[in-house]
Amino acid sequence: NAQTTAAQVKVRILVYDYAGLAGRPLTQSLDEAAKVLRKAGIEPEWCVGIAAIDECLAAERRSGKPALQLNLLNERMAARTFGESRIFGIALRQDAYVNVPRVQNLAQEGWIEEKMLLGCVIVHELGHLLLGPNAHARGSIMTANLGDRELAAAQYGTLRFSPNEAQRMRERLSR
Repeated sequence: NAQTTAAQVKVRILVYDYAGLAGRPLTQSLDEAAKVLRKAGIEPEWCVGIAAIDECLAAERRSGKPALQLNLLNERMAARTFGESRIFGIALRQDAYVNVPRVQNLAQEGWIEEKMLLGCVIVHELGHLLLGPNAHARGSIMTANLGDRELAAAQYGTLRFSPNEAQRMRERLSR
C-alpha cells in the first residue's frame, strides 16, 4: 500500500521488439509490466515502434533526461547473447535485454501465462537498470531465481518491488 500512495515518477522506455511480438502479445506484456511499475510509484511511457521511438528520443534531447532501452531479443539474437544458458535477461548500463524465446518456452510448460512472465522479466531487468547489477533480493520481483512460489505470485499479480526498492528507483529517476 505504501508503494501505491507514492507520487508517480515518469520514465521513458524505448522498446525494440526484435522478437516480433508486435500487437496484442507485446501490449499485454507491457501492460503487466506497467502494473508492477505503477505499484512502485513509477509511470512508464513505452515508446514502441519507429515513430514513437523517434519522438521519445527527441523529447529526451529536449529534456536532457535519458530514456531506458528495452531490447526484446529473437531466437538468433538470444543465442548470441545468452548462449545455452537458462538466463531470462540481462541489464547493462541503460539497456535491458530479454530472452523472449526462453520466456515463451517456460510459459508453454503451463506454469504461467506468457504475458505475465514476460511482464515480470521486463520489470526485473528494468529494476536492474535502476537499482544496479547486484540488486537481487528474496521476496520481491528482484529475486534471482523464479521458483514455483515466484511464478505463482507473478501469475496472481502479487510479485512486486519491495517498498525500499521502489523508493530507491523513484529517487534515482527523480535525479
